[in-house]
This record gives sequence, structure tokens and C-alpha cells, in this order.
Amino acid sequence: MSVAPSTSKATISCEQLRNIGLFGALSDDALQLLSQRLTTVALIAGEQLFAQGDCGRALFVVLDGEVLLRRYPQPPLAGEPLVLARYRAGEWFGERAVIDVMPRSYTAGATEPSRLLKMRATDCDALYRHSVKAYALLMMNIARQISRKLHVLQRRLLAQQQH
Repeated sequence: MSVAPSTSKATISCEQLRNIGLFGALSDDALQLLSQRLTTVALIAGEQLFAQGDCGRALFVVLDGEVLLRRYPQPPLAGEPLVLARYRAGEWFGERAVIDVMPRSYTAGATEPSRLLKMRATDCDALYRHSVKAYALLMMNIARQISRKLHVLQRRLLAQQQH
């Protein structure tokens, strides 16, 4: 049985949020709202944040450390997990979880002591209620990230086909 990672109220300033691409172009009042709502998660090296198949309702921004995403083969397949990505300070993952209610498609865990900013779907809803414009900007930033990830995936698939 695994122990849940420790979560605490975020101690992140509006200026720190402004320097994270996810929050790019958001107004000071929108950043203030988020700085009051968001929480942080601390992980030790080797600790799992969530498992493939878990219900996801939050995205995560790496503040310090590194998080590795892995996809495990489903039974009856056997083999080693596929490393999907590594995320370091300023990068974020799990954005699909604030858009739809699908199970996590990978397992996320820290490779070193890490601190993450957690943004839940309810935080996005609070931003929407506060400012539709700020919410739209956040969703555009998320859409751009998803588009970049699809582009990388497409390049990887094309490279595999050429071999």
C-alpha cells in the first residue's frame, strides 16, 4: 500500500506564477486568485504521484526536481514500462485531467526530491467564475501544450516508421 504524497498550501507568489508558461498572459488579479487556491505536493526520490488508471482531476507544474512519466504494458503483455517524458522546473503535465474525466494514461513519479504545484479542475472552475478572459487564456495555454505534445508524438511515430 502506498502513502499519498504530502500536500500543502502553495507558497508561490504571483511573480513566480507569471514566470510559468501555463499562466502566461494572465492578469495580476487572476494570478492572485490562483496563488491563494493552488497547493503544492512534495515527493521524495522514487515516490509515485499517481498510477496509470487512476482517476485524474488535476494537472501538475514542476517547481523543483524531476518527474518521470511511464506507461506500463497492459496484461497479457509483458515487458518494461515505456518512458514517455521527463519534466523539470517550469514544465507541466496532466493537463487532460482538468479537461475531461478519463483515467490517467501513465504513471508519474519523482526521480529526485521534487516539489509540484497542483491545479485541480475546481481551481480552473474558480478562475472561470472570476474571469472568463483569464480562463480562456489558461485554456489556450493548455491547448498549446497539448498541440506541442501531439507534434512531438507525431515526429516520434514518423521516425519509427522510417526505421
